[in-house]
Amino acid sequence: MARYSKREFQIGPYYLGRRDNSPAWYRCWIENGRTKRSSLGTDDFGVAQEALTTWYFENRVLGEDNVNPAKMPLADVLLDYWNHQASKLRSHETAKIHLRYWNDFWGEASVADVRSVSKQEEFQAWLLAKGFKQNSVNRTLEAGRAAMRRAYKRGAISSSPFVHMLKVTEEGQKGKALSVEELRRFYLGSKEKHWRDLVFLLTATAARPEAIMQLQKGQMDFAAGLIYLNPEGRSQTNKYRPTVKLLPAARERFSAYAEGHIIKFHGKSIERPERGVRRVRDRAGLDKSVTLYSIRHTCARWMRMEGVDTAEIANQLGHKKFGADMTLRYMPHSPAYLTAASAALEKLCRAAFF
Repeated sequence: MARYSKREFQIGPYYLGRRDNSPAWYRCWIENGRTKRSSLGTDDFGVAQEALTTWYFENRVLGEDNVNPAKMPLADVLLDYWNHQASKLRSHETAKIHLRYWNDFWGEASVADVRSVSKQEEFQAWLLAKGFKQNSVNRTLEAGRAAMRRAYKRGAISSSPFVHMLKVTEEGQKGKALSVEELRRFYLGSKEKHWRDLVFLLTATAARPEAIMQLQKGQMDFAAGLIYLNPEGRSQTNKYRPTVKLLPAARERFSAYAEGHIIKFHGKSIERPERGVRRVRDRAGLDKSVTLYSIRHTCARWMRMEGVDTAEIANQLGHKKFGADMTLRYMPHSPAYLTAASAALEKLCRAAFF
């Protein structure tokens, strides 16, 4: 009977093995005192590691392991998080970079090794040495923390280490507020239809850029005069997406648009507009502090200047959650809902874009 080489990699009760005189790797386990195996279809050790880890997390029963963190390789937890959650995020490319930094620094460390405060401080210093700002370091730290928390919640490890975040000093808001003339220049900085539609809708809603880049025609209720910034089926997050008024200017502009994403470039929705923002900013003669978030700050300042009540501004911006109460759920259909805010934003759109 064929024999197996020593266990060079193991996760849970499963380990990599191969027969003598054969380069192929197998997923091996012990069942009723006998070794069982299943081919992984590769003779590459790294590929076999990833295949075994992926199979393990996809097929195990939650809570059956509860492994001591000292025995769980951190790299396996990071890989599981990427395969099953981070890779599906809209920001998956950024998540991949954050997780790569974790892998590069921690190497073969176990989850338990992350408990070392001094080692975490070394990791922070290592990231800062790359030129990261404090917020960027914290976003990288959050990626690893999310991976370990996921493993803990799914029963893969018995505990999750506390990840210390940097105390962030004030770095300023994401984009400075603009004057009406600067907003006009930002809008005219590109002749591309998708760019002007994007700037227009950001101003007409005061929404976060992500909400507008994902906005579809079906979220515009022309009969009720509303825009549902949070699409049906999407769970609300801390970055709450409210229902706002569909401004007359927006109704005029978008009523004839086809179904699907409103903001499209070459037939596809936009995910990463940063390069376009830089080009437009340069053409418009605006400095680096101007971003798409500048429009949101501009809208907030404009509404305040127009005398809109603070609570109504907060509702327009999505800073206040209405909750699940049925009376509040139907509030957007009230004639008085966000009337002052929408009037102020309509005035801003007319001043900047017409």
